[in-house]
Amino acid sequence: DDLIVDKTISIAKKDLTIAGKTYNVAYGDAIPTYELEYTGFVAGEGSANLLAQPTRTCAYNETSDAGSYDVVVANAEAENYNISYKNGVVEVAKKQLTVTASSHNLTYGDDVPTYKVEITGFVNGQDKSVLTAQPTLSSAYEKNSDAGSYAVIASAAEAKNYSFDYVSGSVTVAKRTVDVAWGN
Repeated sequence: DDLIVDKTISIAKKDLTIAGKTYNVAYGDAIPTYELEYTGFVAGEGSANLLAQPTRTCAYNETSDAGSYDVVVANAEAENYNISYKNGVVEVAKKQLTVTASSHNLTYGDDVPTYKVEITGFVNGQDKSVLTAQPTLSSAYEKNSDAGSYAVIASAAEAKNYSFDYVSGSVTVAKRTVDVAWGN
């Protein structure tokens, strides 16, 4: 007499977490390749064992403003896993511009020059028109200041998607040559 046992065995699904990563970019940078981290695969399995690969979507692009953008991870399918997701994030920092003040060579007694500024580092075809505040320029040099060197300081520029590195210029004042004639 054979004993036959009819028994059903349930095998519970394992938990699998699929997580996006954090990316730090600057305004205007290329879209990163959104990579994933998997936690919970067993028996040597990996992402190739998924029935459907996860999708990754993010609103960030090269013209997105500085700020944070979620990388939404979803839509994976697996026969033997309960899948949960953790979104990634793209942190977009302001792009740094270099603001360089002009330099001038003068002679004692010359008028105060018109100070100018050069701004480099714009992206996306932009120029100084996107600044919400133009840089201000100042110097301690005044007409009839002593011979020597005076800094030309740029400051106070503002923009939604740019930060600023300021490079000072200078006013170099030479002594004035005076001709003296002696009469009889």
